[in-house]
Amino acid sequence: MVMQRFSDFWSAEKSITEDIFFAPSAGHTDTFIFDEVGFVGENCDGIYVTGDYNCRTGSMAVNFQIKGVGAIRRYCLGGLAHKDVGRYHEHIMQKESDVAPGSNLPFAIDRLDFVELTPKVAWLKICQEAKIAHTADFKDPEEWCK
Repeated sequence: MVMQRFSDFWSAEKSITEDIFFAPSAGHTDTFIFDEVGFVGENCDGIYVTGDYNCRTGSMAVNFQIKGVGAIRRYCLGGLAHKDVGRYHEHIMQKESDVAPGSNLPFAIDRLDFVELTPKVAWLKICQEAKIAHTADFKDPEEWCK
């Protein structure tokens, strides 16, 4: 059921109509986050995206989630290496049991096409892959790092 719901969401045209604005993360001086940004479109109910940016490492993560269910897709760009796929990778769901509240999606694939992209360009690439029309601003988190 979760896999079908995610597939319906991922393949549908959708939009984000609010700014993506990274704010300081409580207790983490080098990390800035955006939290629970929703979507407009079919098959979007209860699905949201979160993100974080670490000024010290220059890493960014973008996490798609279903409320009460857990993470359904995650882009990890420049953070810690995940097993044999390196620092730039995408966590994907392979089976229903991969998704649970508070758990990490166990399977990841290389995403070397994101190496050297700025946070804004990476965001635009993710939006293109996910069929998201982001009609508001993406506030570059690197501005916080200066």
